[in-house]
Parts: sequence; structure tokens; C-alpha cells
Amino acid sequence: MSELKPCPFCGGEAKLHHVGNMHTKKRVSVVECQTFGCFGLARVGALKHDFEWMDEKVIDKWNTRNNEAFKLELIEAIEGAVDSTIWGYDGDCNVMDNIKEAIDEVIK
Repeated sequence: MSELKPCPFCGGEAKLHHVGNMHTKKRVSVVECQTFGCFGLARVGALKHDFEWMDEKVIDKWNTRNNEAFKLELIEAIEGAVDSTIWGYDGDCNVMDNIKEAIDEVIK
């Protein structure tokens, strides 16, 4: 397995972890930056593959993505989430939930 590079956004340490197991429908390999407040994240999920295969794919994704394009895409997603929260305020305002949903759409 390849070594994880530092976070391209803040230079922080990245860690690999798993969601689910081989007996659950949802299983995902995730690489996340460990720096508080940083949104560095990559994930790969699959039903027909094991964690070893997903780990290899997510590490490759983390280490080789186009950082500038990825940063711009994340910034746009965050700006859109914040704008929709501010302008679409309906009494149930949770900016972080909107930002997380926007980022999830970018990272898929």
C-alpha cells in the first residue's frame, strides 16, 4: 500500500479509515486530514470489492488529485452552501450541515 501524502490544503497529517465492514451494504475507505477545521477528504466505496482494493484506490485519489482545481471546486461548493443558508434562512439554520452536504457532492 502506498504512503499517504500530507493534506494539500493545510499540510496536515492524513489518515485512512473504514466505514462499515465486509458484511454491511455500505463500506467505504476514507482518507481524511486530521487537522481540526480542514476539509481535506477523499473516499471510495464499492459493493463488489474488498477494503484492500478500495484502500488502494482512495490513497491513489488522495495522492494524485489536481489540487488547484479541487480547491476551487470546494470553495465554490462552500460559498454556495453558505449563500443558501443565509438567503434561504427558514428558522433552521445549520451552516455546517449545508457545507458538509456541498462538499459531499464535490467529493463523490
